[in-house]
Amino acid sequence: DPLAITRAIIQAAQEGQAIAGTSTITQQLARALLLDEEERTQRTFSRKAKEIILAAELFRTYPKEEILEIYLNEIYYGNRAYGIEAAAQTYFNKSAADLTLAEASLLAGLPQAPALWDPFTAPEKALGRQQEVLGLMVANGNISPLQAQEAINES
Repeated sequence: DPLAITRAIIQAAQEGQAIAGTSTITQQLARALLLDEEERTQRTFSRKAKEIILAAELFRTYPKEEILEIYLNEIYYGNRAYGIEAAAQTYFNKSAADLTLAEASLLAGLPQAPALWDPFTAPEKALGRQQEVLGLMVANGNISPLQAQEAINES
């Protein structure tokens, strides 16, 4: 439905969602849970439009906190780890509740490209990605520069 796609794109733009390039968490969740395997690998405008429509529906249906919780518990982190708890066990042999800032920031960077930033096979890339995550956390006021530096030193 072209009208629905147009409305979704306008709404996505108004909500600050990406139309091309990087995807929001809601878009990543829609792609991971609501698109089939073939659709997930397509790099087409129609796939992106469908993803935006599904993400907009998720956004209208669930509070942001619930979307984030579902995302963290369902998304792929690499090395057969689906969900934050499995990722914490896989990479750090501990519960997600016990992760340090350094560990959590490393895991936060994995879902967009888990094979590229795999801490086991590409530790330098994983640490570089972790530093990007920490930098974004500082820029968004989530942590202080000192906390970021301490996390980098811990890694």
